[in-house]
Amino acid sequence: MYKLLIVDDEAVIRKGILCSIDWNRLNIEAFEADNGLTAYDMISKEKYDIVLSDIKMPGLSGLELIRKVRNSLANVDTIFIILSGYAEFSLASEAMKEGIKYYLLKPTAEEEIVSTLEKVIIEMKEKSISHDKVYLMFNTITAYINEGNLNDAQEEMKALFSILEECKMKEVYVNYCVELFVLIIRQCEDASKIPHYLRMSSKFDINTPLEEMYNKISEVITEIINTNKNISSVKHGECVQLILDYIDENISSEELSLSHISRHLFMNSDYIGKMFKKEMKENYKDYISRIRVENAQELIQTHPSNKMCQIAEKTGFGCNSQYFSQVFKKHTGFTPKEYREMLIGDKVI
Repeated sequence: MYKLLIVDDEAVIRKGILCSIDWNRLNIEAFEADNGLTAYDMISKEKYDIVLSDIKMPGLSGLELIRKVRNSLANVDTIFIILSGYAEFSLASEAMKEGIKYYLLKPTAEEEIVSTLEKVIIEMKEKSISHDKVYLMFNTITAYINEGNLNDAQEEMKALFSILEECKMKEVYVNYCVELFVLIIRQCEDASKIPHYLRMSSKFDINTPLEEMYNKISEVITEIINTNKNISSVKHGECVQLILDYIDENISSEELSLSHISRHLFMNSDYIGKMFKKEMKENYKDYISRIRVENAQELIQTHPSNKMCQIAEKTGFGCNSQYFSQVFKKHTGFTPKEYREMLIGDKVI
């Protein structure tokens, strides 16, 4: 329920306003103060959403009350409505310069007060929607889409639309929905689908129910996440195969580090490292080490007369025979020489 404070030094005006309006219908709880000083004291102690104040009062005028509240009570976001007679129009004009948007001329009809209060309530509801918060939620939703996290994306959508439901001005929430939809569409990796999605967003207008927009956007989020996963799976498979092919063709090169291959493929090394591990169930460093040793084992079997330094060079260990021996033993449990002797003893070669 909104709280409203009526400030006027004339009791008949205060009581007249208090008694003539159906406050329950407006969801307002009304209070009164007989002068500006009393009003300031009340506002400093308790939050009032709306202050309906006479502009000319002894002690502290309505204009002085507004300035004092704004200068001294930084956290107060009260909306002021000015009541003024013809003779005080110059003061009212000054209040307008202070940013006061609502001005009522005495004597004021009940209908005019109610109409103004309804406008103020709409403004407060609009203010209750934090633009920063909405855009932060936009970013969160798109981040979940990029992660392929459908459940969290849909949960964030529910939270966002519960906020938009509080907005009574259709133009505002429609604009938010269109902007969100366009951001979501941009996350789709299948360019052929984007024109279709754009045509969908162009149909959103003030006649489109909020629930319908929610359902459409949620449906598209699901489609895009599934589409991106399928495309990503194909891309990952192709890329990993390129890495494997490059390793096979260049196994004798010492320059087979992840950074070297990432430069060759023009891709980020961290990204392809994670992708490689996901596809191969083994990190790149362990894989390349294992493949080098397996190639060395094959060479020892097929070319037992080769020197170990030659085998080391052919399998990418360079001239570092000691390092070759350490890695070989780590994978097989034998040094290269022990391995060859074992094969000879077993007459494998």
